[in-house]
Amino acid sequence: YMHCKYSNNLFRIIFICFDSGYPKVEERGVKVIYVKDRENIFTNSLFYSLCCIYYILTNRSNIIIQYFPGCFWFKRLFFWKEMVLDIRSISVSTNKEINLKFDQRITRSASYFNHITVITDSIRDHLSIPQKKASILPIGTNIYSSAKKDFSGALKLLYIGTFKNRNINQTIEGLAIFMKKNPKESIRYYLVGDGSKQEISNVKNLISENNLEKIVHLLGYKRHDEIQDLWDFCQIGVSYVPISKGYNLQPPTKTFEYLGAGMAVIATKTHENMKIINDKNGVLIEDTPLMFSQGLERIILHRNFFNSDLIRESVENHIWKQIVEKHFMNIFGDHH
Repeated sequence: YMHCKYSNNLFRIIFICFDSGYPKVEERGVKVIYVKDRENIFTNSLFYSLCCIYYILTNRSNIIIQYFPGCFWFKRLFFWKEMVLDIRSISVSTNKEINLKFDQRITRSASYFNHITVITDSIRDHLSIPQKKASILPIGTNIYSSAKKDFSGALKLLYIGTFKNRNINQTIEGLAIFMKKNPKESIRYYLVGDGSKQEISNVKNLISENNLEKIVHLLGYKRHDEIQDLWDFCQIGVSYVPISKGYNLQPPTKTFEYLGAGMAVIATKTHENMKIINDKNGVLIEDTPLMFSQGLERIILHRNFFNSDLIRESVENHIWKQIVEKHFMNIFGDHH
């Protein structure tokens, strides 16, 4: 979306995707082709492929394919056309065998393409993609809030994102540990996002079991514009992902978004989070409830040293507009 948004002044863009029932996106200069989701893998694949083939045949265009299983068939069918394969993520399953097979599939697909873009050098090396074939196309952030944060008052924590494979329940357990030790501390924790019925049920049960109903607010899925007030008044962002090989290699988008909003961040100590989180913009923790509790204590200890303007400066080179101009545009200049 951001690549399209900040390059539509130079390109006429056709974007092909599934219609998942969410509100439609409208962006000047971008024609979005929605393929109906028929809830059948074979039927979905067939209709999506036919739609892509039609537009590849009828347009002399730069072609970017964001990785999905089987995407290499487009390159094999249209072997004379230059195509860029964009890899945004490797597998982050809790099953190592699934991760290995999924990542090997990405590597095989990448071998067919003229050029590949990846979000970090670490992912490129992990997937054994030759350096001469690859460009780094980093993730970026928007500035969702320019409000000056008051770190001296009641702590207001914000988590935005999926609950799938993130162990968000551990942050609630950690908060419960913290509140037992610091019962007079004023805290609110806002959870925005969705997950499986089981994951949501587990979170609700934990809130109830630990009597945190007045502290933890489970808000469900929301668009960014629906939670502008949270971006403005929350001072602490929670970037909690498991410390595993998959997450070590790719930076969580939310880390950048929280920092861009001027929030101090409690972040798990993955390799990529360690590159950007420091004493001036947050704290790094291990991925356990006890460490989350201790992370909150360290935030309170350092609260008077945080400054939202300085925090935003730590990601000034990661603003989406700059990422598109410095990196995305170069893909076409160098290879098309």
